[in-house]
Amino acid sequence: MIRWGLLGLGRIAHKFADGVKVSQSGELYACGSRSEQRAREFSELHNIPNAYSTSDFLTLQKIAKQKGLFLMEGMWNRFNPVFRELSELKQSGKIGSVDVLQSRFSFQASVGSEHRLWSKTLAGGTLWDIGA
Repeated sequence: MIRWGLLGLGRIAHKFADGVKVSQSGELYACGSRSEQRAREFSELHNIPNAYSTSDFLTLQKIAKQKGLFLMEGMWNRFNPVFRELSELKQSGKIGSVDVLQSRFSFQASVGSEHRLWSKTLAGGTLWDIGA
């Protein structure tokens, strides 16, 4: 059983939590937000036993290391099947040495200038949000 902890409790976290609830291989174990109140509200809504502030998650990292537990950030692009396939093609020799990779990434953000996607204080804007 995978025990999931969610850090950042926006729209996608709600969808993910709903998915884990119907999963047979995972359970919601913890959630965290910059706002401790928001973490508590999210935990109550999704029946998650542990709610933390973001700073508490730094402590979890230390505890996991001490106990030899696996703790990671579940980045969507790391688990995208296309990356696994590209890695297999490279390892099999079907594609040669990759010297240059050029890509473009975009999406339409239908939000106003006050939205967090435009906030410099939250470090990075839209590429950090969706592009990770």
